[in-house]
Amino acid sequence: MADAMETFIANQNIMRYKLLMRKETHPDKRRILLQLLADEVEKLPEPIKRVEILRANRISIT
Repeated sequence: MADAMETFIANQNIMRYKLLMRKETHPDKRRILLQLLADEVEKLPEPIKRVEILRANRISIT
């Protein structure tokens, strides 16, 4: 159950950081948001499942 909760929280954080990235123009703040986004993506389960979650939320990390 903890894994599902952690995945849910990471997913919510990813969506939040993505929304903030759309609005933020300051380079330093964008850099911080990108790092936070990368940190949350690392918390997601194994790579194959991670890709499925990212695709389901239409998130691009390239």
